Amino acid sequence: MRTIALTLCILLGTPLPFVAGTAEGATRAASPQSITVGVDTRVELAATMARLAGYPEYRNPGIAAYDRAVDAHFARFANHPSIMLMRKLRADHGISYNAVVEAALAADPVTWKPVIRLSPWPGTLDSRWNARTLKSFLDSAKAFERDTGARGFFAHQQPVRVQAEASVRANLEGRLDVDWYRTRMPASPQAISRYIVIPGLLDGPNSYAVQVGDRAYGVLATPVFRDGDAIEYPADAQIALLVHEFHHRFMNPWVDANYTMLSTPAGRLYKIVEKSMGELAYGDPRIMLYESLVRANTISYFRQHGEEAVLRRQLAEDAGKDFAWVAALADLLDKEEADGKPRFNSGTPAKLAEFLDAWAANDGAKVVAERQRLASERTNALARGPQLEGLSPADGATAPAGNAVLELRFDRPMDGRIAVFGDIPKVTGKPQWDAGKRVLRIPVLLAAGANYRVLLNNEEETGFASAAGEKLTPRSWVFDVSAE
Repeated sequence: MRTIALTLCILLGTPLPFVAGTAEGATRAASPQSITVGVDTRVELAATMARLAGYPEYRNPGIAAYDRAVDAHFARFANHPSIMLMRKLRADHGISYNAVVEAALAADPVTWKPVIRLSPWPGTLDSRWNARTLKSFLDSAKAFERDTGARGFFAHQQPVRVQAEASVRANLEGRLDVDWYRTRMPASPQAISRYIVIPGLLDGPNSYAVQVGDRAYGVLATPVFRDGDAIEYPADAQIALLVHEFHHRFMNPWVDANYTMLSTPAGRLYKIVEKSMGELAYGDPRIMLYESLVRANTISYFRQHGEEAVLRRQLAEDAGKDFAWVAALADLLDKEEADGKPRFNSGTPAKLAEFLDAWAANDGAKVVAERQRLASERTNALARGPQLEGLSPADGATAPAGNAVLELRFDRPMDGRIAVFGDIPKVTGKPQWDAGKRVLRIPVLLAAGANYRVLLNNEEETGFASAAGEKLTPRSWVFDVSAE
């Protein structure tokens, strides 16, 4: 997530050891772990193919100069046979999102042949693929790489790669504790011996966890960097994504192994939240359960590693996505350890089934009560301090593309400081307050078809505040832009 504070080896990089922090509140010290950080041209090539094939998730703005270079070099290959195959794979098999990078990482970086056995089908790879379709993709990727001169192109982009890798390495130092997964999670179907973090340069807002053999990959979403921006990945968002995504490699197989016991209570709870889960593309009780356990363990991780700021954001995100029960689920799992038991033991499935039933009971009375509590807290928080009397464009509105002025109107004089975060339009001029410091205007360029989610203030930084020192309660402002 980008921030503006307005006061006016081409494959994998060198391994770098990281040791988890020993911040106050951590329950145990972590042992040193080796984590490899590096941009991977297999991922970049596959993302480029998906971009040319029209996959929306790979066409989001990212690193502006890199996006332009990719489009300029590869646009003439939009009807290459490999791109036609990509369109067919999406239409016929639903190949999209994580399946694209998983297929790439299952290949040898030189020969594009599979690096793992495909028969029987490895459970760690996305089931939308099969041996035939994966092989056809890998053969086409090899041809696309050869015919487009992709190796030379990616070699020429080394300065972008170096900046991205340096930022990610710095962000992870002392914060990513992979020993947590080895000692606290149930054993995965295939033991993981290496953790590899890949800064995605074309991945849009999506991060992915991939396991190929004994390697676990965390493929990072691409923040938005406009021309002139330093390529600096946001540290807190990055650690939150990786901790979450690596948990999927352990939690999904554990749920699958125990789903016979868990399916009925999970189904009852899913009926209570089906609408909100469906809007998030969590289309069945099993997926909801994957996410619930991943989110609960992510909460525990941040609690036990002293990551208070990240924890607050995680809890807010879970509440906003209607996972009303995950903090209580984290408490349940933490209690297992407090009682001297492994975090996941032979009794955990039965306790989890009982937990799910309790949250589904009486038409989801506990879910409803938690929703009401959170809504009341939010209403009370928003009522404190300065108030916004108006926004332009209005929250939820659709604005025309082109040059525009963002306008924020407050109910009292402000002190002149500004803090704007998130996905923001390109700022084209100096922000200006009116004489009474109650109206702020920011000249911007609104990109056609863009969706903006602007965050005003956050919990850690004091930006917008009244002349009397009252801080604006953090809030979001969402609007989109017409396609023409």
